Amino acid sequence: MLKNFLACILFLPTLVMANLEQSLVGKWECKGVEDEYFHHTSDIEYRDDGILSEKSIVHQWDKDDDFY
Repeated sequence: MLKNFLACILFLPTLVMANLEQSLVGKWECKGVEDEYFHHTSDIEYRDDGILSEKSIVHQWDKDDDFY
């Protein structure tokens, strides 16, 4: 019983990280404002399966990046 309990505790963070990474995959909408007169909106795609299209972005997070 103790082995099962420890295995569950050790395996749980792996499931949490897998769910977090899975939630990043998909279509995103990027909205930008250049100045008070020019606004633009574009659809982008974030994928981690190696399939790239014209809307795909590849980005490696840096320590100074903001994610919101």
